[in-house]
Amino acid sequence: VKMEGMDMVVQHLTHVHKLVAEASRQQAVTGGGVSMALTPMSFFVFLDTYATVFLKHRDRQQTRHDQVVSALAKLEQTSLDIEAMSEQIAESETVLSDWHRGSAQMLKAISARSSLVERKRREIEAVLPGAVAPSEIKQMQAEVVSGKEAVALELTDALPLLEEARAALAAVNLKEIVAIRSMKNPPSVIRAVMDAVLVILHRPVVKFAPADDKAHGLFKDSFITAQMFLGEADCIQQM
Repeated sequence: VKMEGMDMVVQHLTHVHKLVAEASRQQAVTGGGVSMALTPMSFFVFLDTYATVFLKHRDRQQTRHDQVVSALAKLEQTSLDIEAMSEQIAESETVLSDWHRGSAQMLKAISARSSLVERKRREIEAVLPGAVAPSEIKQMQAEVVSGKEAVALELTDALPLLEEARAALAAVNLKEIVAIRSMKNPPSVIRAVMDAVLVILHRPVVKFAPADDKAHGLFKDSFITAQMFLGEADCIQQM
């Protein structure tokens, strides 16, 4: 309390003390009992009680304030995580869309090649009848059709896998990446998965050889390199 307000505080507490003493006397008159004496000692007891109650309520309010501040911080972090996940999902959708367009163009190119082969066959037969054996032509046609069917089948099989990969990637958050990167002795399955990720991304991996410490698996791994990769800001986008 500032000095200029000290007099007002003392006057207020004195007034409250007198009211309490007066209420005590009235209760003694109407209901029996002992009236509280208005003495310096009673005033000090009143101040001590007042301070105890004040500190109790102040601590309670401080606890509520800290809880609110903590909750707001968590909400802000959650908002940042959601924003980051939204960006990752958008990037994954872009990659999937590009892959789908590329596959469609490949099928179109194969169809065009099939038409070209058929047209060339007719031209050759028209110019040089019998120059190309029918069996060879059929073989060429069969190879083109087989390639087209294989690509179409691969595309059909790959789409569900891409959808699953997209859903799995969308479920990954920064906290999980940090947790994996911070592991001192990760399970062998995590080591194997991270090695596979490094290979797919054309990152350097250790030469295949038996592990020096069998507790870390049967073969050497590149988890140290994986930890450095997981430390990159765009590691999720790269995956």
